[in-house]
Amino acid sequence: MAANPGVPEPALKLDTERTPTETIVRCVGKITVETAPLLQESVRALIPGAKCIVVDLEHVAYIDSAGLGALMSVWSSARKKSAEVGFRWPEPHGVAPYEVKLVHFNDYVRKLLRITRLDKVFGVPDESPGDEH
Repeated sequence: MAANPGVPEPALKLDTERTPTETIVRCVGKITVETAPLLQESVRALIPGAKCIVVDLEHVAYIDSAGLGALMSVWSSARKKSAEVGFRWPEPHGVAPYEVKLVHFNDYVRKLLRITRLDKVFGVPDESPGDEH
């Protein structure tokens, strides 16, 4: 079915997939002051039922300060449920009871996290095998 030309596409689309070991939230679009509440509410709602939540940022074109705040907020919410929450890469750092991971950074997202020094907070490696696109 073709999209309705009179209805604009949402600025942020979230697709959720549950696997036996994790819940994946694929983000497509922009994480901004308008869309940050959607991301926060959607991911926070998953925390009680998922030990590991993966936030896939591969198709995120833009993140503003409210978007960065939303990422910090969901990380903090998950951290309150666990002693250790961080970003896990292909080589696991250990299994935490609750975990939020960001994966598949495009160059824009990686640079933004580095400039704001959130890469250090989240333990983002300089390069990740899933980032090469």
